[in-house]
Amino acid sequence: MRKMAYGVTVKDVKPIENKDRIVYVSFKENEYSVIAQKGIQPNDKLVYVEVDSILPLEKRYEFLKSKCYKESLNGYLIKGMKMCGLYSFGLVFKAQDLNLKEIIPNKDYTDILKIRKYEPEDDKSPVENKLPTWKKAIKNFLMKNELTRSLGFKLFTNSQVKVEFPVWLISKSDEENLANNPEWFEKRHNSNSYISVKMEGKSVTVLYMPKKSLFKTKYEFKVFGRNTLADHECTKWITNNIKSKLDKLIKDTKHQFALQGEYCSPKVLNGIYKNGTHFYIYKIKNLTTNEILDLNDFKDLTSKFGLETVPILDKKLKDFKSIKDIENFSDKLYFRPGNDQVEVLRRKLKNARNHEGIVVRSFDYSKEPWSFKVKSKEYQLTGGHSK
Repeated sequence: MRKMAYGVTVKDVKPIENKDRIVYVSFKENEYSVIAQKGIQPNDKLVYVEVDSILPLEKRYEFLKSKCYKESLNGYLIKGMKMCGLYSFGLVFKAQDLNLKEIIPNKDYTDILKIRKYEPEDDKSPVENKLPTWKKAIKNFLMKNELTRSLGFKLFTNSQVKVEFPVWLISKSDEENLANNPEWFEKRHNSNSYISVKMEGKSVTVLYMPKKSLFKTKYEFKVFGRNTLADHECTKWITNNIKSKLDKLIKDTKHQFALQGEYCSPKVLNGIYKNGTHFYIYKIKNLTTNEILDLNDFKDLTSKFGLETVPILDKKLKDFKSIKDIENFSDKLYFRPGNDQVEVLRRKLKNARNHEGIVVRSFDYSKEPWSFKVKSKEYQLTGGHSK
């Protein structure tokens, strides 16, 4: 798990108009700003806690109870907010608040503070549930029989046997946020890159898993979520709509491939696109050559074999002058629900919603393996609904 809480150094403290008890604080180590209690000074060392962190039910966090307590999560969920026209993402603690002797900039305090990362239920992979003995017996019977396995998946979607994501074949997709790593902007600024829209859905990887036998390697079609096998409904749709295209791609090229993308449907994260079910691909890996396709090959293959992709924009990282510039760009990308092809609007029209953000990728990921996301601030507050 990535760092959800780490040491930071205060860069700037600004007053907030008509507010005597709070100030607006920014940091040297990241591009976030938070609204915090007055008393913080430049160069102070604090622990910064990211949005989507779940803090444990401990006495020192009880002040969060009225706004952040989530019974279903057994903790306090940190979300973004907007006050007095200012975006506040995360919160900060002084050393004495956490019984720490000192705070070290960039040190990871996630495990020390027992913080968990929130994952929406729709983007989680199924895990083994605790079932009564009689249900386990039924499940085991159904899952053993080829004819009843589909029924078993339907009845016990959240209790299917866990199969770990095949990281030895393709890495999980979980781009870091540029705001957490501001140095990346200058480091990658002049690199050959491209930008795509970050779609709101469930991360899904589709591939044929190699299975060794005595005589030759066999391949099994698999659909994975972020950590293990995808749920039954997603697997069924992918099998019915994507498997034949992947089969043709493999047959024509005589290579094995893995497809990685966002599975978007009316039942995933409330289906904000309102356009049915789609699998928007953002990465293809040639498993035979062990290479990620560059942008040109990616476009050629997806077009030739009728595979949908995430919207690819006519922008590169070098087109932006600063982090603030690219953040403003990400904040002002919209779409209107209901269109089969998800559009990208550069201005807010009636009923338009904010896109989740953008992903900046290396043009040739196999040679320069880097990417990062820039999330829309307004989207994080409204869930895509424009105000």
